[in-house]
Amino acid sequence: MDNCADEPIHIPGRVQSRGMLLVADEAGCLTHLCARARERWDGSTRTLRDMLGEEAEDAVRVERIHPRASHFFQHGVAVSIPKLGLSLAVASAHQFAGRQLVEIEPIEAATVEPETARWLNQILGEDLQARDVRALLHSVCKRVRDLSGYDRVMAYRFDSDWNGEVIAEAQGELVSSYLGLHFPSTDIPHQARELYRRQLTRCIDDVEGQPVPLEAIDPDDTAPVDLSFCDIRAVSPIHIKYLQNMGVTASLTVSIVIDDALWGLLVCHHYAGPRKPLPKIRSAIQTACYLVGTRIKTIERAHEQAMVALVNDCAIAMRESMGSGEGEDEDGNENETFAARMAAAFAPLAENWECAALIVRTPEDTVRWGARAGTGSAMPYHGPPIVSDRFDPGPQRDLGVSEEIVGGALVPLDDDGAYIFFGREEALKTIDWAGERDKVEVVTENGRTRLSPRKSFELWQEEHRACSRSWSVAEKRALERLGGTLRYLYADHRRAIANRKLAAMERLSALGQLTGGVAHDINNILAILVANLERLEDAELSDEHRRGINAMFSATDQAVTLSNQLLSFARRQALDPKPFDIADVLGGFGNLIERVLPSHISYRSQVATDLPWVLADRARLESVLVNLVMNACDALQDQQAGEIVMTAAPAKLTDWIARKRGIPPGDYVELVVRDNGPGIEEKIRERVFDPFFTTKGAGQGHGLGLSTAYGFMKQTGGHIEVEDSTRTGAAIRLILPIAPPASITADDAHHDVFEKGAEDHVLIVEDDASVAEALANQVHRLGMGPELADTARAALQLLRKTRPDILMTDINMPGSNGIALAIEARALYPDLPVLFVTGQPQDDEAIPLDPMMKETTEVLRKPFRRTALAKALNRTRAKIGGKSNR
Repeated sequence: MDNCADEPIHIPGRVQSRGMLLVADEAGCLTHLCARARERWDGSTRTLRDMLGEEAEDAVRVERIHPRASHFFQHGVAVSIPKLGLSLAVASAHQFAGRQLVEIEPIEAATVEPETARWLNQILGEDLQARDVRALLHSVCKRVRDLSGYDRVMAYRFDSDWNGEVIAEAQGELVSSYLGLHFPSTDIPHQARELYRRQLTRCIDDVEGQPVPLEAIDPDDTAPVDLSFCDIRAVSPIHIKYLQNMGVTASLTVSIVIDDALWGLLVCHHYAGPRKPLPKIRSAIQTACYLVGTRIKTIERAHEQAMVALVNDCAIAMRESMGSGEGEDEDGNENETFAARMAAAFAPLAENWECAALIVRTPEDTVRWGARAGTGSAMPYHGPPIVSDRFDPGPQRDLGVSEEIVGGALVPLDDDGAYIFFGREEALKTIDWAGERDKVEVVTENGRTRLSPRKSFELWQEEHRACSRSWSVAEKRALERLGGTLRYLYADHRRAIANRKLAAMERLSALGQLTGGVAHDINNILAILVANLERLEDAELSDEHRRGINAMFSATDQAVTLSNQLLSFARRQALDPKPFDIADVLGGFGNLIERVLPSHISYRSQVATDLPWVLADRARLESVLVNLVMNACDALQDQQAGEIVMTAAPAKLTDWIARKRGIPPGDYVELVVRDNGPGIEEKIRERVFDPFFTTKGAGQGHGLGLSTAYGFMKQTGGHIEVEDSTRTGAAIRLILPIAPPASITADDAHHDVFEKGAEDHVLIVEDDASVAEALANQVHRLGMGPELADTARAALQLLRKTRPDILMTDINMPGSNGIALAIEARALYPDLPVLFVTGQPQDDEAIPLDPMMKETTEVLRKPFRRTALAKALNRTRAKIGGKSNR
């Protein structure tokens, strides 16, 4: 094959015997003559002008330009050249590679000029109106045969591998048909195809004719003459042998070139001796092929435009679907929603392309659509769209499609591995070859090995399996356009998701600030109620009054719980995160849950082995889990056989997934509570974490369960999301941070009994007079002496006069806050015990203590009972080293 490709067919050094060739340099001085011309040359003529004569030289001078600028509609000019003994000839000239070449074909004086103009008008007015390429070429083949008289005229189209197929034909009655036959690419090697692209016409009037050499006038001029654009160039002996093996005695081949690329050939074969069509006929056929190429381009462009229009319609449908905003999720399912919309929007395109599967993959999830979509893993792909009618073993099979999908087109959506894939099923193909394609004969001549032309052109059928229908040029170009469109749509989808999540976060943040502030005010009010209820409790009361006070204590406790839930949503609750074994929690959780579940609802857990410990507030987490299970139980009330499944497994979050959830990448424990109920509608999922939002009836819930869970998980450094499908039920996913390897030592036990002294002096700093009075009463009931100050400035004045045993101060006060007061008090008395009492949440944002202050002070959040105050005072004095002497 390499030797065949290296054959110098563009510089054969010979021309066909039907004509003469004169070669001159750029100045017009003769350098080469073909043997027939040299036989008639007297030796004295040295220029083209002298050889041709002034009149003939002037006639052909207009064509002496670069050949590609004049090869359309050109058939030469009629001239008389006495010095070559020609009374009538057709001469044409071109200039190439620094040489001028003049081709001369003798014409019989009695030759009748054909009506080529009328013939071309018929093609223009009738044949070129066809809307189908095959129909167009069938009509043109018939007209070319009528004009030229060849036994067979066929249109030959190349595929992407340069194999050829006869797609149109006109032949005589005794000539067998080649229609539908394929010819392998080896029949027309690369350098031959390049010559077909450059020189559009090649006529062989007699395969038995002997070519004549091209001789240099100067014997020392050994440089070869490039005959790429010569119509009478001698052809390769291998090609002559090929034609003889086919039984062809004469041929004419005209190229069909579209956008400077070889599309196909119009091939004329004769089987009954020589055939020499006039130059004017060859020129007319060449002109017709030029017009045919233009029409084919228009037809294919129309197909491409129709395909692009379909792509645009699908994109518009997708855009309208995205613009509606319905069904968009804020957590977890936006990829599935996008995939479903894309599958629905581009279903007409998939149907037009005869695709059996449409797969949309995102970096996180692979969502497959179509009855034949498989279940394998998906392969991230980066690059331009790729198409194939046959999967190779390896990466493409990793797309995750079933065995029935054997070909397809993959269009990337971004650079992170998202794509859409159009899959095609197997289409059994039977290809009719003109002779066995792979049967070749190798010969050696003069020490050089080459392929011998095929001798058999009998029908040989090849069956192709495990391949789909091939992708057309129009489909491939539509895919190129589709790539940019889909990238834009997917980027817009990602932006919309990011904007919705940002808006949701801002809304929840604003709600958190509001609920945190409300909770603070409620706590101050509750502090007054609790303190005064305790005063009443100490009095001598009747049983009826005591029952009333107990009922008021119960109501106050419920209010405190509600306030804590508000702070939990605001991510400001006081947490006690410690490492613990989540498997241990779930192991005992089942016994508790099964006792309260109705008989028609079952519960089971699935816990992975070697599950890492988590870092969280265990009691709060258990409370969240109970709430989630009870919610699932409510959803299953109407189910005949409800099921709740709790699973726990390790999870490793990549940068992309972690960034989406707003937490650092790394190792986590994923805990999922799933039920088989009716699921959660999308419009409800958008609000499930809002405080006070509930779907339950009046009096059945206050709507703080999931909002509390949301705040707890965010404050813990994890994540919570709703993974829902109305087809399979609802699932709540908790992502918990794992505990660091180093163990945490248990806190030292605090004294539960208050050690009071008769002389204990407590300075209470509180700007709210009612709260201050309640606090003073509680301190007094503990047997201590309270002293009140309503501002930090007033407290400092008292501190400078005398040192109290304990400083008990609120944090948020007009003018100055309790932390600044504590710092100044410690400057006066470094070992002064300090107890902060506040209605604010107990976190670093609300109480910004430096490490030393945090280590040596205590914080007690309002409201609190007297016993809680006693314990806090004990812990405060213990941190400073016991009761100090004044």
